[in-house]
Amino acid sequence: MQIGAVRRACPLPALRHTAFRWFLVGQSVSLVGTWMHRVALPWLVLELTRSALLLGAVTALQAVPVILLSLAGGVLADRVPKRRILICTQAAQMTIALAIGVLVVTGTVRVWQLAVLIACFGLSTALDDPARHAFVAELVGREDVLNAVGLTSTIFNVARLIGPAFGAAVMTRLGIGWTFLVNAASFVPVLAALLLMRPPAPSLARSAASNLRDQLREGLTYVWGTPTVRRTLLLVGASALLLMNFSVLVPVFARTVLRVPAGAFSMLMAAQGAGAFAGALGVVLAGPRRPRGSVVTACAAVLAATELAMAVMRGYPMVAAGLAVGGAALVVLQAMANTTLQVSSPDYVRARVMAVYSLVLAGAPPIGAMLAGALAQTWGAPVAFLACGTVALLVVWVLTSPRVTLVLLTRT
Repeated sequence: MQIGAVRRACPLPALRHTAFRWFLVGQSVSLVGTWMHRVALPWLVLELTRSALLLGAVTALQAVPVILLSLAGGVLADRVPKRRILICTQAAQMTIALAIGVLVVTGTVRVWQLAVLIACFGLSTALDDPARHAFVAELVGREDVLNAVGLTSTIFNVARLIGPAFGAAVMTRLGIGWTFLVNAASFVPVLAALLLMRPPAPSLARSAASNLRDQLREGLTYVWGTPTVRRTLLLVGASALLLMNFSVLVPVFARTVLRVPAGAFSMLMAAQGAGAFAGALGVVLAGPRRPRGSVVTACAAVLAATELAMAVMRGYPMVAAGLAVGGAALVVLQAMANTTLQVSSPDYVRARVMAVYSLVLAGAPPIGAMLAGALAQTWGAPVAFLACGTVALLVVWVLTSPRVTLVLLTRT
């Protein structure tokens, strides 16, 4: 009774866990560099190619290893200590950022080199994402996982707010190559945190399956056979494919429609980050409430409406405001989906469930980005926004219509 009273009295119960605090501090620094990287990379590709289609293609290369290996990464994370996996993947991503920075600063960068390095980043992501998502629940326990996910989402979006603004300053004063070098340095704190923390003893999977193929089948059977998990992943997948294309369409929109320089483009991404931060803060302050499917659906609809609005907006302040709304909807959707999947999955299969989530969330957006890039290259960014938003609204309506909902919730 006293333990429950203490937990209720603590507004951020996940912070009671020392290992989680180490992890959160390391991530808070690393993610600022990651967002600098995310803003600088599409601008670099556009400078090298002057092609929205090639920008989409290069971005989509990251999806290939994610699509091929995320599920295997989930099996690995259910069998091997997750901290060991994260140390290896974070070190690999630091090396990739360092390599891009050196190539750009020395003036030797080529598109094919970026393509190879982005594919390598996708490989590390395929192993990193399932382990990282499941590691959060391992650090804090099931009782505090909702608060932990809200906090990690908050620091992710604080970085989303700070990173682009800091990236704009670095790009303007030092050059685009230094954004990647700063990103490489930002991995040092998270690696130090992983090495120094003393997490709880890992609870490795007690799976009835004995080999990789059977364990993959076991995980996928659980995903499809659990109505809440299945419906959540379908909505996230539709949103990821059709609506998470801002990294391709916003820079094209900024260059061709708004006609603003790199610094102003970065501030547009910072506006989206500000909205995302507001959404993440709302998730944390909402307390340990069980996520509802209606919230995920509403956020997907708001994202689609944002894309439709972008098709007709021309003023810089209005575009920034629209991106802020879209950012808030996006982070609430992801946080609610993440927490739903975490609390709906038992320990022995959680990493494999999160691997499917990672596969959808990391694999679908680059594919959608390539499609959006092709539309923007042919008909312009406003038409691409209009097409993606319209199709997304139709898909959300189909997935949430009464008949389809009844099938999704009752089929076993």
